[in-house]
Amino acid sequence: MSITDPIIGSQLGDYRILALLGHGGMARVYRGYDEKLDRYAAVKVIDARQSVEPSEEYRKRFQREARAIARLNHPNIVSIYQFGEDGPLYYMAMAFIEGRDLGQILAGCQRTGRQLPYQDVLRLTRDIASALDHAHAGGVIHRDVKPSNIMVTPDGRGILTDFGLALSVPEGSIGNTFGSAHYIAPEQALASSAAVPQSDFYSLGIVLYLMLTGRVPFDDPSAMAVVLQHLNDPPPPPRSVNPDIPPQIEAVLLRLLEKEPARRFPDGRALVEALEAAFSAAGVVAVDRPSGQGRAAAPAARHETTPASVQRLEARRTGASGRIGTRPRSRRRWALVAALLLSLVLAFAGGVALVLRDSQQPETLAGDSLPDATLPGTSVAWTMGETPATAASSAATREASPEPAQEDADEAEQTPAPATRTPVPSRTATEMATATPDASPTPAANDVIDLRFDDVTLVIYNPTDHAVDISDLQFVQTTENGQVGFRSSLWYSDALLQPKACVQVWTNHYTELPPPDYCELRQAWRSVSFLRWFWLSDDPDASFEVLRDDRVLARCAIQAGVCSLPIG
Repeated sequence: MSITDPIIGSQLGDYRILALLGHGGMARVYRGYDEKLDRYAAVKVIDARQSVEPSEEYRKRFQREARAIARLNHPNIVSIYQFGEDGPLYYMAMAFIEGRDLGQILAGCQRTGRQLPYQDVLRLTRDIASALDHAHAGGVIHRDVKPSNIMVTPDGRGILTDFGLALSVPEGSIGNTFGSAHYIAPEQALASSAAVPQSDFYSLGIVLYLMLTGRVPFDDPSAMAVVLQHLNDPPPPPRSVNPDIPPQIEAVLLRLLEKEPARRFPDGRALVEALEAAFSAAGVVAVDRPSGQGRAAAPAARHETTPASVQRLEARRTGASGRIGTRPRSRRRWALVAALLLSLVLAFAGGVALVLRDSQQPETLAGDSLPDATLPGTSVAWTMGETPATAASSAATREASPEPAQEDADEAEQTPAPATRTPVPSRTATEMATATPDASPTPAANDVIDLRFDDVTLVIYNPTDHAVDISDLQFVQTTENGQVGFRSSLWYSDALLQPKACVQVWTNHYTELPPPDYCELRQAWRSVSFLRWFWLSDDPDASFEVLRDDRVLARCAIQAGVCSLPIG
């Protein structure tokens, strides 16, 4: 059991809860393990005691989400394994998706001043449009399409998740479910039950706008002000924010954001055909149309992404956007605004909480976001810690040696780092000291640094404001077959880890991986063979120790994905 989270270590249905992956609103998502089927799942848990709704009504809402997903079988929609309740807890086990959500990826783009390559924009739009068409054909309207509800797998595939606000057309809506203010369609803002399939495509249009321009069309500290902009204001033309967007693509995007549902694309297939034609006409990307209908598009080849599609987002994006082609605001539109305001007043007077979820920023995940998201197919999982850009579950057998591996016993000699930041699968082990830091203040006593790890990589990160000494550290996992180990001296780096800097090690399936976003300076990295995979194990109870001079500094549970290391 966790001291801070009583759910960790407990059993919910077939799943033993191992670690917190993230949380958003009232839901918490955990990593769970099914021993019978030997598989992991993302287990979404909600405590009915925290709801303002009656318990039975809340149970029905959560069950509706489970049923909505269960009847949708599509490669771009998350799969559900199990639904149940345990006292006041309602839980739903879903497929564990390797990757990270689009919100994290776009946040990384904003930090680095870049946008997604056009090829990735087209591929993700294809995938989610196909998923929405399938859901709509099954009588399900998502009602909460936004970047943090779109997972991107290591191969670049988009998967639609979180049907918590889904409207089942035959069953109707329960309660006042509002959606996310920055991505909500005008008709849905007026009445949640008024959502139609085109409402989801309006929300997808906002996501597409963000991918192409680096910002949402409507923004304000007040969620209500954002909703009113959706109802009344024309979106700033995308080319007024990013002039590099071809006019053909802008036309498709503006049609998606029409105020009236009937003026938008009728379905995802029509949207994708128009977007592919726009990209092709503009000549900015090679359009590879997938064969067959209703199938997810295959990930496009990386070399098809044109360099011109990776552009610096200059200061013009933060300035005021001119409004072109503004249409007169109709009396009907203002009547709808008045109706919205009245409904909100009545809802609050009746004690009904309308949660205007300002979700331009993604929900908080356990750990920081992962490497630079501008790389095609960048992957960061719902898993704990960080996942590198093309990481997938390793199929390699994790062997052990009778004792810690000797230095350089299984590594190639030191080689320069590749010029590209794109991870390349390889069996060639490499290591590299990537920076020579300046002298720093004397390390303080009782310093604590972070270890963050997943199925591919381990990062040692110094969150303090001064350098810390990481020399002579030994990392050892003891198994029934012996020990697997690693020594900090193998990084060939300065013994002092600088403030906000990191060192990194990963499996030798990759020659190089990008540093994690939170690491301001990666001093050194190394790719190692299985003899040094001390942070990996198939045993959910496994751990490794960090030692210095035969003294144990920390014992780290591998399933946790994070560990604090006292280093003073």
